[in-house]
Amino acid sequence: MRWQRWVRIVMVLLAAATLIGIFFSVRKPKRKNADALVQREDPQAMIETKTGRVSQATGLKVPGFIDFDRMLTYQDGTLKFSKFKLTTDRSGRKFNISADEGVIGKDQSHMEARGHVVLENDEGLHVTTDEATYSSGEEVVRAPRKVNFTKGNMSGSGVGMTYDRKRDVLWLLDQAVINVAADKKTDDPGAKIIAGAFGYARRDNYMRFERTMSVVRGDRTISADTAMAYLTEDGKAIKSLELRGNSRIGMAQPAEGGLQAMGSRDMNINFADDGETIQHAVLAGGSAIQMAGAQGKPGRRISGEIVDVTLGEDSAVTGLLARQHVQLTIPPDGTNPERTIQSEVMEGKGEAGKGLTGATFRHHVEFREARQPNPRLAHASILTAVLTPDGGLDDARFGGGTHFVDGTTTASAADARYLVTKGHLELSGKIGPLPPQVQDERITVVATNIDLTFDGPKMLASGDVQSVMKPSKQPGPATPAGRTGQAGPTGQPGPASRTGAPQKAAAPAKSAKPEPKTPGMLKDDQPAYVTANALNYDGDADKAIYTGSSRLWQGDTAVSADTITIDEKTGDLFANRNVRSTQVMQQADEQSKDPKKVPTIATAEDMHYEDALHRNTYTINAHMIGQTGDLRASKIELYLAEDGGTLERAEAYDQVNLKTDIRTSTGDRLTYFAADDRYFMRGKPVTVIENCKQSTGKTCTFWRTTDRILMDGEDRSRTLATNTTNTCVPGAAPVPGSAPTPTTSPGVTTSPPK
Repeated sequence: MRWQRWVRIVMVLLAAATLIGIFFSVRKPKRKNADALVQREDPQAMIETKTGRVSQATGLKVPGFIDFDRMLTYQDGTLKFSKFKLTTDRSGRKFNISADEGVIGKDQSHMEARGHVVLENDEGLHVTTDEATYSSGEEVVRAPRKVNFTKGNMSGSGVGMTYDRKRDVLWLLDQAVINVAADKKTDDPGAKIIAGAFGYARRDNYMRFERTMSVVRGDRTISADTAMAYLTEDGKAIKSLELRGNSRIGMAQPAEGGLQAMGSRDMNINFADDGETIQHAVLAGGSAIQMAGAQGKPGRRISGEIVDVTLGEDSAVTGLLARQHVQLTIPPDGTNPERTIQSEVMEGKGEAGKGLTGATFRHHVEFREARQPNPRLAHASILTAVLTPDGGLDDARFGGGTHFVDGTTTASAADARYLVTKGHLELSGKIGPLPPQVQDERITVVATNIDLTFDGPKMLASGDVQSVMKPSKQPGPATPAGRTGQAGPTGQPGPASRTGAPQKAAAPAKSAKPEPKTPGMLKDDQPAYVTANALNYDGDADKAIYTGSSRLWQGDTAVSADTITIDEKTGDLFANRNVRSTQVMQQADEQSKDPKKVPTIATAEDMHYEDALHRNTYTINAHMIGQTGDLRASKIELYLAEDGGTLERAEAYDQVNLKTDIRTSTGDRLTYFAADDRYFMRGKPVTVIENCKQSTGKTCTFWRTTDRILMDGEDRSRTLATNTTNTCVPGAAPVPGSAPTPTTSPGVTTSPPK
């Protein structure tokens, strides 16, 4: 049909027109001065692009997009950028890298950046360096040269860096220096950290320091071989710090009694909410804590294998537990020597503002005072100590078996209380069957309770007191009668008292005390024993006073009384109230003239032995039976030879009454001469009764074993001998009221009056 033919013609014309248009549109135009339009940077680049953005939509394997001033594309797929910035965003976390130059490798998984490299994330991390690489597979940025960074109030630098984008972890690989800015609002002093390497994991809230680290924060310095710091959720403060290897904390300006330094192999520290105040620390391996003393002086030091310490806001120790090889050291102060306490366990408690106020030590406790010339030592199973705010030690209580050594003195008991500042020791409790005891080279004292003051020394003992004074010529162990002695702790013995109390340690010769004097009535080659209810010894006065059923004995010599006092300065001995003494005297035999032992028993209210005069005096109702016969008087004096065992003469005063084997004599004064058994008596009058005969006179001299009598009369009268009319027993006194009959007695010699 005609219309169909026209349609075909129009379509052909349209097709031809289309082909002509396409031909002219695709025909390469003739370029004029092409090089003048685009200045090529690298002729080998396949494509050069100015100012643009490359995004992941183009097939780039590096996530995100890159903004650039110029990009060169090479045939192998390598991309080079100038003034570029890589922006990535994964899981809502943005990350940027910018630099003067950048290269993305042919596989588009590795990037290199050079010149003014800047790394940033949306949490405030800003890192600058000269060169860096980025791996899209690992998502790790690496920088081999010096790096600077800032993050909030923290900034730092180092040589070499890695940044793990996935984990948000930054590492400074060498020569790391980190500064934390001060905050005036919170009084945060800021800090400076130096480490061989530094790692910061913001997402996991920790920082790690390696190859030695040092943190200076205000007046505090923390150092260790390696460290791990755990941060709060907001990353603004440190919750805890783990130090490993050569761990140290030091305070430049500690508060009095507060923490000055801590050190150990490893250390775990917990901080308060401010991230600065140490609340708790656990030290392990050669641990030590140093406290600050008063007025800048050294304070207490605590060491052990493991130390667990709790601190107050002022860094004062409020709680402490130390284990294994524990030692508390209290430094010397003025006249106070250094003191140390060693044990296996120490538990301490304290208060803010005061520090440690008390501590308990357990297992193998040793207490030591570094006194000169000999230290004072104590051993026990347990020790509870009261500590003073100024860093001293006030009260120490020992338990579980206690042994003390102080130069020449040792002491032992189940329990002991040592008042340190007073130098006073209180002993109580039995160790098995043995009560408290104090001993040295020459003396042992045991009692239910013993209070010993080392300065002096002075001692109070009470309850079944028993003591032994060892022989000075043959020193050796000795024990109270009826008891088994117990040796004290090891130590070198020295000179000692013979009175039941220890002696002070030896002093320089120019100030040494004289040797204590032993009463001459006791022998130096035999032990002597004393028992009583109580003992009071005063070393300054050199006196020992035994009270309550007191008894002193040595061999055949014994003295008993309510009170016995021994004076070491003079060698005197006193006995008071209900005195009874027994002493064996040397006396020549009547027939053979060989020496024999004669017991002498005396009673009185008081007795006083004077060593300088070798005189033993009995007063008030004195009564003596022995070498002199049966003698009674108000006062009797015995003068002994220097050996103390031989009677030279005796004196009796007032109301003298003497009975011998053959006669009875009364008078006002009697003198007995032991050398020839001679008696001289004076009185108003002197009366002598012998074989039922009585003689009287002003003075009388007679001999014990003979019937010879020399008597002087009064007013130049001759002596009279009378015989009673009553029946009498020879040698007995006449019956009172009998009428004497004058006679001349055989053996009585008259002499003119003097």
